[in-house]
Amino acid sequence: MNQKLAALVLIVISLTGIGAFSFIALNANSQQIPPPFVPSTYDIEPVSSGALILSAEAIFWLDFMPSVPEEGPPFYVVIKINITNTGSSIIGNFSAPRTTLYYNGTLTAFATLELESAVQYFKAVEVGPGESFVMEFINERSTIFSPSVDEGTGLYARIFFVWENVNGVILTSPPAAVGYTY
Repeated sequence: MNQKLAALVLIVISLTGIGAFSFIALNANSQQIPPPFVPSTYDIEPVSSGALILSAEAIFWLDFMPSVPEEGPPFYVVIKINITNTGSSIIGNFSAPRTTLYYNGTLTAFATLELESAVQYFKAVEVGPGESFVMEFINERSTIFSPSVDEGTGLYARIFFVWENVNGVILTSPPAAVGYTY
């Protein structure tokens, strides 16, 4: 019996170590978020993690208005994350440090982008028991990212989402077409 208990303890310690290593590795800046096992579809199931139910959607566009900068039209991303708290305590400290975008129907990466909260007050959001909230994140825009991508190209996002500074999951958005603004 003691051997079974010792083996179980070693397994739990190993899994905890692997989880902690994965969390630390994903927190490293500019690291690509791995693709899913199969490409994203239009009917993504929400992710349950602890007391949270999470889902994501993404919007992509190249901005040709009011004029195109020297670097080319900026590529913009908006990630909306729906957070539902099914637990009994308040949960906060939400962030989405980065996303990797993939071409629709493939596991081929398009770009990895740093994210920031779309609205400053989102950083202080807390979601109470039984509450839901939608947070928005945008790609970091201090430098212009101007890829060559056709209007209507399908992309989906893999988003590293963190709460309470220690819990993290990877969310996948359904595919969406790249728009152009003229």
